[in-house]
Amino acid sequence: METPNIRGLGIVPDRFSGRWKATGYIEHMGWIEAWGATLVEAMEALQTRAARCVAEQSQPEEDA
Repeated sequence: METPNIRGLGIVPDRFSGRWKATGYIEHMGWIEAWGATLVEAMEALQTRAARCVAEQSQPEEDA
């Protein structure tokens, strides 16, 4: 599996909920976002989501 290349990373707190929002751009795929209770959790969630997106894209499409 190819490691996702995340660019344009941004992590900001939501002052109303106390959660953190992480956003990033994956090359050739687009923008993604993830949320977490802490800054670290938000970053880990973003990395997990990016890896999932890359894995889904690399799988051969099945005929319907």
